[in-house]
Amino acid sequence: MTATIEWVNDSRRVIVHTYLAEATLDDYHRLVDENRLMMTSVPHEVDLIMDISRLRTVPPRFLSALLVADKKVPDNQRLLIIVGASPYARIWADISRRVAPKITRNMYLTETREQADLLIAQHPHTT
Repeated sequence: MTATIEWVNDSRRVIVHTYLAEATLDDYHRLVDENRLMMTSVPHEVDLIMDISRLRTVPPRFLSALLVADKKVPDNQRLLIIVGASPYARIWADISRRVAPKITRNMYLTETREQADLLIAQHPHTT
């Protein structure tokens, strides 16, 4: 499997997507759909960590996939934290802010998973 999704712990307040080197656009679509089901299964806000530190490149047609994903963002998604973005992926993150405002409204970029966890701790949940 080239991409995984899981709850961080039993509180179900953080979901992690992990993309491996050969992840594809199909993997991204699958995780977007699974993510929506997981987030809507709980009544509180949920943070999303996307670990792309091992991803080699942004898949072709990613922009069109992002537009579709923006329409599927659950209302209870809180922070989106992208871990390990390459310089090229950081450019895509900047573009994403303009074309997918719902998915990126609370987007942060960090170098490590530990930094992502710290960022979540600095933004306490209200619900």
